[in-house]
Amino acid sequence: IIGVEAYRNKVFSFLTESWEKLTSFVVQSDTITGSDIIIPVEPAFLPEGYEELERYTTDYEHTVIWVNPQGQEIVFSQILLSQSESIFDTEDANIKELDVSGNHVYILSEHNACQVHWLSGDCEFLLIGILSEDEIIKIIESISSASTD
Repeated sequence: IIGVEAYRNKVFSFLTESWEKLTSFVVQSDTITGSDIIIPVEPAFLPEGYEELERYTTDYEHTVIWVNPQGQEIVFSQILLSQSESIFDTEDANIKELDVSGNHVYILSEHNACQVHWLSGDCEFLLIGILSEDEIIKIIESISSASTD
């Protein structure tokens, strides 16, 4: 049995480069996830009124979409880390950094909508929707507590 500490000893470096109109999140790893398979986690908390619309899971990605009666969606994605880069359009967006449940979280918000990006363990996470900062924190905390149960 591999202990949590040994599992987390995979060295991941998370670099962020911000430009005027784009933000690049680069994940560099000293190991390739090749034979690893994602262990899906999901938030235990969602704002009131959201119901599952769609989900899909592969060996390397897990995504769930919820929708409320007004048609607003929340998208949650969990992606197994590898050598990758994500580029987000941040023109006219507000960028905020928070620490939530031991995770360094980036919130990119524009016109009431937000994209939330963070790393935890051997996965990167993305949360998209019209959410308050308080809701974002509760969702992330509920994922962290659910994955340690």
